[in-house]
Amino acid sequence: MRLTFKKLLATSILTLGGYFTLSFTHPQPALACACCADAGTWFERSHIVQDFELEILNDLVFGNANLYMTAAGFEAVEGIESPQSTYRLSKSSNGRSWNLRFISDDGETAGNLSFFLPEEAIDFGTDLFNDPMPDTRLHREVRFEGNITGNGIFSGISNETQFKLVLKGNGGVCPMAMEFQNWFLDVSGPGVDFSFYGELNGGN
Repeated sequence: MRLTFKKLLATSILTLGGYFTLSFTHPQPALACACCADAGTWFERSHIVQDFELEILNDLVFGNANLYMTAAGFEAVEGIESPQSTYRLSKSSNGRSWNLRFISDDGETAGNLSFFLPEEAIDFGTDLFNDPMPDTRLHREVRFEGNITGNGIFSGISNETQFKLVLKGNGGVCPMAMEFQNWFLDVSGPGVDFSFYGELNGGN
């Protein structure tokens, strides 16, 4: 069952101990919400992903995969055979094992990218001063890094290829206490250099 954002805030209180935030303002009166952020909050920290957090991540639905391109276009993309600008994306997960299936314009599977979410994630949060609500005022990112494998159009990936997955949204200071909105996946290694991005549904 998908956790609502309010339930997630309540659950995250249990994991708040041991985490610290950096505020560039004078101390403010205590907020009713333990996961709410003060004005000026900024942090970047690592934490062990708990089982309930993994459940939230596995429940996320990925939108279309858009290929990141500079002005050089497809010529700057390495490691994808006959790339397209956009693919339909189907995510499947089993615990920490994730697979992203890329579906081409003809409806066929073009290739798969597979990886394991590591036990440790990097949490990032900063106040952009554009949302006065203390429970959603931060720009939040959850980042994972590790090895990745591929097939089909990604068959050029080797054992040395690495991924960085960034899940973005708005939220408070507790781990995973956020409304997921966008994702970014960077893949790099010998002869491989490409990135995809798109929208997220879930986590709220």
